[in-house]
Amino acid sequence: MRIAEIIGDYRNIQTYIAAIRASPSAEEYNEEGYLVLRRCVAAAQALLAQPFQTTSSSRGDDEQDKIHLRRIIADAAIRRFRAQKLYLQATAALRWINSRSAILQGQRPHAGHAPALQQIYAQLRAVSTYLCEHAIY
Repeated sequence: MRIAEIIGDYRNIQTYIAAIRASPSAEEYNEEGYLVLRRCVAAAQALLAQPFQTTSSSRGDDEQDKIHLRRIIADAAIRRFRAQKLYLQATAALRWINSRSAILQGQRPHAGHAPALQQIYAQLRAVSTYLCEHAIY
C-alpha cells in the first residue's frame, strides 16, 4: 500500500509538471525564469524515462523479497522527492514569469523596472539555491 501511495504522488507531480505551459517571446526565451522552467521540464521527463534497476529473484525467499521491496520503496521515494523538487523549481519559475509580466505590463524592460525585476530574480535564485542545497542524488 505504501508503494502505491508513493507512486501515486509521483504520478500526480509528473502530471502537474507536464501541464506547465509558458510561451515566451523571442526576447524573453533566454531569460532566467524561462531557462529554469525548461530545465525542470526536461529533468522531469528524464526522471520519468529512467528505468528501475531490479535484480529480482523468483526463488520465493522471504528475506530476498523483503530486500527487493525495500529497494522498490526507496527508489520510488527518491523519484518522488526529485520530482517534488523539480515541481517546486518550476512553480518558482512560473511565479517569476507572472511577476515579471505584472511588473512590465506589456512594456519592454527599462531602468524604472530594474529594482522590481532584481527582486524577483533574487527570489528565483533563492529558491533554486535552497533546493540545490537540499538535494538527494
